[in-house]
Amino acid sequence: EATKAEYVALVSDVVQVDPGWLQALVSAAESHRATAVAGTILESDRRTVHFAGRDVSFVGLPSEPSGRQRLLYASRQSALVRRTALIEAGGFDATFADCFEDVDLGWRLNLLGHAVVLASDALAYRTAERSLPEGVIALRQRLVERNALAMIFKNYEDRTLEHVFPAAVALSLLRGLIG
Repeated sequence: EATKAEYVALVSDVVQVDPGWLQALVSAAESHRATAVAGTILESDRRTVHFAGRDVSFVGLPSEPSGRQRLLYASRQSALVRRTALIEAGGFDATFADCFEDVDLGWRLNLLGHAVVLASDALAYRTAERSLPEGVIALRQRLVERNALAMIFKNYEDRTLEHVFPAAVALSLLRGLIG
């Protein structure tokens, strides 16, 4: 809310953006009349795709790249969001604590009727992956499971939630026992 700019650009400290990144995002937003635009994120080898849009499974976990122009969400690592829509959607939900807050925001934007699209030519490159201690990896996995459940609880309609939530909880518990 502090800015008066039309768009808010999001870029993570784990990526480096191409010189034409921002222009490509703005161009896609304007040409598709989109509220949010995801950039394409490549791994540090600059060939392997890390993010080019993803679907989300019925239990709230992101899946493999979708390859579609219209998306559910834009990765917070490389995105552009119209300021007014970001405010209308209530911004990022702080309870998601650095895990799926971008998926949740995109879901809410879609529920509000806003378009989220991919700008395949807005390139960002991941820097080397940070290694995490084993205990942190376990905590991160618990955060992933918790936030996936919280996101579907928050965004599904009651009728859908009645059918999906028990299965989502069971699958989450199973992944916890296996992992």
